[in-house]
Amino acid sequence: QEFQQEAVSPRDLQEELKRKSYKLAPALWDKADIHRITCGYKVQSQRNNLGRVPIIGRLGKDWIFTGLSSRGLLYHAIYGEKLVDMIFASQGTQKDSEECPIAKQYPHLKWWK
Repeated sequence: QEFQQEAVSPRDLQEELKRKSYKLAPALWDKADIHRITCGYKVQSQRNNLGRVPIIGRLGKDWIFTGLSSRGLLYHAIYGEKLVDMIFASQGTQKDSEECPIAKQYPHLKWWK
């Protein structure tokens, strides 16, 4: 569920999903049981002159790669490769990802810093 202040109840979520997908897979709804419903957060980047650019780089001691939005299938390999380059470029150092050559070559990747 997007853009709501309050979480949707598990029962309401189940009913909405069933309403939207029953015609596609009626046997699933008629014969299967729901064992668990979980929730999470969707990370979406800001739009700039390049469109939506993912959040990629080092945050503290951790490396993050998120915020691809709907273009994840198009861009995951390109930006995944850039993340690997950043990790190898900073291997054995505590340098911030902004200092590595890849981040300097692609400055739009650090928009979120």
